[in-house]
Amino acid sequence: MVARYRAVYAHSCCYLLGLLVLVDGAAVICENHTGLFARRDGPCPDQTTNIRIAGANIFDSLWVGSSGMNTCCNPSGGPATYPDALAAMESAARSGVRVFRVFGKLFGTAQTMWVTNASVFWQEYDRMVDDIERLNLRAVLSIGTGQWHLVANALHPGLNETANDCVRNRSSMSYSLQSQYFHDIVTRYRGRPGILAWELGNELNLQTNLPPPFCGDKQCFNTSEMVAFTQDLCKIIRALDPNRPISSGFSMPRPSAWHQEHCPLTGPCPADPHSGYWTTDTEEQFRENLRIQNTAVDWWSVHLYKHRDKHGCYFDKKSCVRGGAVVTIAAEEAASSRKALYVGEYGGPHPNYTGPTSYDQEFPSQILKVQVSQPIPLTTIWAWACPSHRGDMVCIWPNSTRPKERGSKRMIDLLAEANARMNQTVAGTLGENIPKRSTARND
Repeated sequence: MVARYRAVYAHSCCYLLGLLVLVDGAAVICENHTGLFARRDGPCPDQTTNIRIAGANIFDSLWVGSSGMNTCCNPSGGPATYPDALAAMESAARSGVRVFRVFGKLFGTAQTMWVTNASVFWQEYDRMVDDIERLNLRAVLSIGTGQWHLVANALHPGLNETANDCVRNRSSMSYSLQSQYFHDIVTRYRGRPGILAWELGNELNLQTNLPPPFCGDKQCFNTSEMVAFTQDLCKIIRALDPNRPISSGFSMPRPSAWHQEHCPLTGPCPADPHSGYWTTDTEEQFRENLRIQNTAVDWWSVHLYKHRDKHGCYFDKKSCVRGGAVVTIAAEEAASSRKALYVGEYGGPHPNYTGPTSYDQEFPSQILKVQVSQPIPLTTIWAWACPSHRGDMVCIWPNSTRPKERGSKRMIDLLAEANARMNQTVAGTLGENIPKRSTARND
């Protein structure tokens, strides 16, 4: 088994782009004289070019630009405001970033602004979309599947809905609000070229089957309930915009996700004797769960970060398979279903997602190597110029003189190199000038 995963990772590190074959019929990113656009079903039309993108998360642009949220902190230490969000988008465009992912709803109960002050909410939203297009950027708009029960409860005092109500009950107030918001967003922006693709939300799959209190006093919704929920949301989007791809926004499934689905919270597990709720899944169980979770969507989203310890091991804790090997297997499984993988978030060990050291950048470099070698149309690194979290995480800040951000130029160069290799016939080894801390194959 160890040799098998060593071979998988080795394959992801060496490549000749001219030999890469894209997944027939899977969602693609195309380019014509007007810029980038995406299609649910490949290939790209005549007179256009298929293109693959290594982009970034500028996740907080809406948050920072909203008068309904108080986001910290700008370079002077005060609240971050829309000029900070605009500066982040402008620096990305100047640095060659073409696609970014952004959260498309306000955080928590701040989203009530969409109901209580709709005119200002949309005015501020339109401003962001206008600037995305002015800068010739494209956004993956993550509309938002989380925390709608909090919004419902805040708008209706005395209501006590949970995430289970939103996912399971189409008559719940939280689902009603969410479905209306999906309808409003897609209707408003479906004609805007700045929106590359839709995304359902952020990492909903990590909630499946969790024990109380994550979804109130009951165990969280299961995978089949989540799939039915995402299918209904996709129906809303596709009825209004049948052409753009939809990303799930999911994380890489938990290493124990299959067992959490099939085993009771405590005690023996009849579905897999000698295992239990937290048992690490086999590769076959992982593939099955990944495929089922992403039933509804066009782009199978995964999010993955480097761990400093042995957490996050897949398939076999002894050999600790993770990182590039797991992403490669996920890409293979997506391709077998004629779908494409989208690595929506990835980065170094918390909080040093993009630097400052070469060790912190080993994992992002590895994921870019996998993208170059696999039919992965899009990756978006976590994160670019994050004004709302500059104090507690390391992001890419071009020309920054802060010590913790001194790895920004090297990370920008790695992104640029990956983009060049994916969209030209270039042979070589990505980031071969980046020093290595160790020879580990999968972390």
